Amino acid sequence: LQPTPHIESEQTAFRTIAYAQALTTLADELDLPVAQTFDAIWGIGGQSIAQSMRAMQPLYPPHYSKQWQTMLSQDGKGDTIHPNILGHLALAQAAYNRITGQPNPPKPLQYKAQNTWGKNGLVTQLTITNTSITHRTGMLSVYRADHWTAPPLADSLPYDSASGKSQTFNINWPTIKLPEDLLTLRASGYVTHDQPYLAITDTHHGHLTVQGIQTQRAGDMYYPPQRIVTDGPNFHVQMRDGFSRIIQTLTLPDDQPVGLFHAKTQRRNNTAIAQVSYTQFAQALIGKATIDGDLSEWTQHTWSPLGNPSQACWTNGPVDNRNSPAECDPIFSFKCAPDGLYMAIKVKGDLSKDHLTVLFDPRPSTELGKVGGYYWLNAGYSNGTFQVRHGETSPGNVRITSAIQAHGDQSHIEMFIPFALMNQSQWPTDQDMGLSLWWAHNGPNGKTNLLWSDRGHPWNTTHFGVLRRVKSPDEFLPTLVQIWP
Repeated sequence: LQPTPHIESEQTAFRTIAYAQALTTLADELDLPVAQTFDAIWGIGGQSIAQSMRAMQPLYPPHYSKQWQTMLSQDGKGDTIHPNILGHLALAQAAYNRITGQPNPPKPLQYKAQNTWGKNGLVTQLTITNTSITHRTGMLSVYRADHWTAPPLADSLPYDSASGKSQTFNINWPTIKLPEDLLTLRASGYVTHDQPYLAITDTHHGHLTVQGIQTQRAGDMYYPPQRIVTDGPNFHVQMRDGFSRIIQTLTLPDDQPVGLFHAKTQRRNNTAIAQVSYTQFAQALIGKATIDGDLSEWTQHTWSPLGNPSQACWTNGPVDNRNSPAECDPIFSFKCAPDGLYMAIKVKGDLSKDHLTVLFDPRPSTELGKVGGYYWLNAGYSNGTFQVRHGETSPGNVRITSAIQAHGDQSHIEMFIPFALMNQSQWPTDQDMGLSLWWAHNGPNGKTNLLWSDRGHPWNTTHFGVLRRVKSPDEFLPTLVQIWP
């Protein structure tokens, strides 16, 4: 199933269209059916985005719990994300049609989008083909699918096409002047930086519909996604040049356990560029601790950072609203006991509005970095007390003990996380476990999300870091390197 429209505002109405198209593309590659549930809710559309949203209001409830009512009962206000019972009926019809082998309704316009580099930056050559049996006229507007609040890249492009005929438009990206600028595109709207999605509205005979299309990269050179573990500063990565595979050697910056840098190659007027993130494994030293907030038992541990500037990011890219990293700069470490994990955290500043999520992937080491399920805990202040709760995928009887002590402007946190949280009775792997941390800091200048290894892709096991169980505090910790094209 595709995601559905988000009818909160004109800026969000089709923010899910890139994901809807990405699912369709993936399903085609896997030879799996896809129900066009986005279109099932959008329908034929109105004369504008606003009118299209109003036409969908009967399919959304005034509240998520009021599935048998519509937004019309509250003057168009309510749950603008989750369809109601009528919306689910439309979704079920679309799914039923695919399950029974009925083809998806054909699109009257077929889009192809090829990127090139012009003298002023990135240009997408957008070609439309009229695949209907009749002459067709209308108006197109082209948006960045990763940044739906931005003005359209092109507005009100008229087309006039006989059946089977094509037209081409040049779409300029004013903020993408150089290949490096592609890396600023938001994680929430792309699959790879150099092939960003477009959202295209088509107004025809008084009805506005929307479709997503992935642009094709300029040139044949690119870095495919990669996940590498290295024991030293030098490591090998792949770059593709057409059908050729080229092995390159890159070097990590000195004395930094986490960070980001760019990989870039230029050949024959083509450029391949990717973001390289690296995260040293976190340490779980075999042993126990007393849960009292006194961290004197942790002096020999290796501490992992969670406040590095490179870790301040979210799905919309790097965002750091801290006055400086010192405003909120957590570090953490673990101990591994027979029945669970002890976790210690040191952090400065006011934590009263902050929240921490710790996620675990207990699958065998060979499965780490692949798609799969996970378990998590949430920690933070509630009604003036520091509390830790397990996530929804854990058994309901799991209890996590915790303690916090203040030392001047620094807080020391300890907690014991039983392996039962992960549906396990002991350390579940041979040596390594998948680990992800998200610290949500609410400071005087606004919210800053701190991600340990995910770099803008939270809750995704393919980007989890690694927690390694060790017998000695001096055991070497490798570094996980991830290539983000």
